[in-house]
Amino acid sequence: MTIDLDGLRDRHPLLPENLAHYLAMAAALALQRRHRPPVQLPTRICGKAAVTSLSWQWQPREHALQLDERRATEDGAEAVALALVHEALSWTVVRRMQRRTAGCADWLMQDGRDQVALEVSGTDTGDVDARLRQKLEQAARSGRRRFGACVVRFADPLAVMEAVA
Repeated sequence: MTIDLDGLRDRHPLLPENLAHYLAMAAALALQRRHRPPVQLPTRICGKAAVTSLSWQWQPREHALQLDERRATEDGAEAVALALVHEALSWTVVRRMQRRTAGCADWLMQDGRDQVALEVSGTDTGDVDARLRQKLEQAARSGRRRFGACVVRFADPLAVMEAVA
């Protein structure tokens, strides 16, 4: 699978163009700490292992000075996760979930006729499996029958995602 992060809006037409652009830029900045495009991203999506080639438009160093690293990591993970769930599962964004009402997931996604709550987490380093378990527990509290979680690691790239029907 090959993903161009700059095509995020094409995958999710309900995302405002400027938000899609910002999320892709954040992912680029998080990746550029140690990598040049394209980068090979091992993935495990619903138990299936694969390798995805991620490409992006190189961002000037000055852009990195405008975001703190945590913000770039978290928002960049959302870009990668949204691109992955679309490519692997054909999910599309309905809307961002509101913290005051759901508080347990980041995105409401459309999967055919069903809606799915998706929680996303980003990290530069660390144990993605432990974090995935935490995020699945969090997404389970969304009140949605279907939910999932995706964790994206940037230093040693890896993305893992699980969904519960």
